[in-house]
Amino acid sequence: MKWIVCGGGQACSSIAADLAGEHDVIGVDRDADRVEEVNYSLDVLGGTGDGTAMDTLGEAGIGDADMVIASTDNDETNIVVCSTAKAVSEAFTIARVKNTEYLRTWERSKQAFGVDFMVCTNLLAAESIARMLSLPAARDVDPLADGRVEMAEFEVDADSPVASQTVAEADRFASLTFVAVLRNGSVEIVRGE
Repeated sequence: MKWIVCGGGQACSSIAADLAGEHDVIGVDRDADRVEEVNYSLDVLGGTGDGTAMDTLGEAGIGDADMVIASTDNDETNIVVCSTAKAVSEAFTIARVKNTEYLRTWERSKQAFGVDFMVCTNLLAAESIARMLSLPAARDVDPLADGRVEMAEFEVDADSPVASQTVAEADRFASLTFVAVLRNGSVEIVRGE
């Protein structure tokens, strides 16, 4: 797949690093130094220019791009990059925003802004913190089924009341179900015994 990533900051560098091994990635940024840094540090082609401009997207190969990710530090720029890309290609577009109002507008109408997918990093961070605070003893908490279920990971110390019990004995809470035990790097799907 061919991916165009607009913005050369830390978020874009991380995205490009994750994708570069298996995909053709083209990084676009206004700052020539950032583009050069990404070119040399990652297996990524780079182009200097404004991702909102048709010429810049054309030079990046928008015509045969499969995905465009706009992750600059400016919400409006990210939305315009995606809208411009959508106007001239079939690429799937993702815009990173900080302002939750843009996300709320997009959630009401997925065609808003000409963006296929929108992610609000500030909201994601706040939700992650809230999940961790709701289960302070958990090592990690992930929502499933649109937030109706939470998968939580707990460390069970040797002195814990459930440490020497079977799953059937420990599973005495109506709102809790044991799914797996992680032990010595392996995952065991739990059974009552």
